[in-house]
Amino acid sequence: MHPEIKQMWIDALRSGDFKKGYRQLCRNNQYCCLGVLCEITRQPRDEFGRDVYFNDLLDDLTIPFGKAVDIPKLIAIKLTSMNDGIGEPAKSFPQIADWIEENL
Repeated sequence: MHPEIKQMWIDALRSGDFKKGYRQLCRNNQYCCLGVLCEITRQPRDEFGRDVYFNDLLDDLTIPFGKAVDIPKLIAIKLTSMNDGIGEPAKSFPQIADWIEENL
């Protein structure tokens, strides 16, 4: 991940500007941590307003954000689990930002 995009993502998660949501990238102005990344990198959406890569997440090895933002599938799954509380208590955006800062 490009260092500038990583820092933008961390800053956005810590900013308080994004309301946390669960189980969707973005729904009713509530975001998962990966949805915040989509928003700050202005990823395209389909005709229904969904991020175009949403269904590809399960099939591809990386989320196709582009070379500067590629995230391995296992990292995306870890972040989704942290966001949604799958197998562990859900983490706040600042906690997720700390993990990203230390691990990506």
